[in-house]
Amino acid sequence: GDLVDRGDYSAEVMLLLMGYAVADPGSIYINRGNHEDMTVCTGYGFVDELVTKFSQNTNGRHLLAVIDTIFSLLPLAHVVDDNVLII
Repeated sequence: GDLVDRGDYSAEVMLLLMGYAVADPGSIYINRGNHEDMTVCTGYGFVDELVTKFSQNTNGRHLLAVIDTIFSLLPLAHVVDDNVLII
């Protein structure tokens, strides 16, 4: 969790990690942290980053809606190797 709001490249980091998750689903675990919430993202600058970087033809707002949906689908925890709980 807490993929975003960590610097000037939050969007790129998040998109890269999501790409890894799609390319090889078993290789990466992504949890939903408190920053994967639109209220928190708005306060810490991730929403502004997306709109600034991707605002051509209103793509920034569309991407924001897609990311919000992805955030809502992320689990809060994972169990790894039937032994370790990651929250």
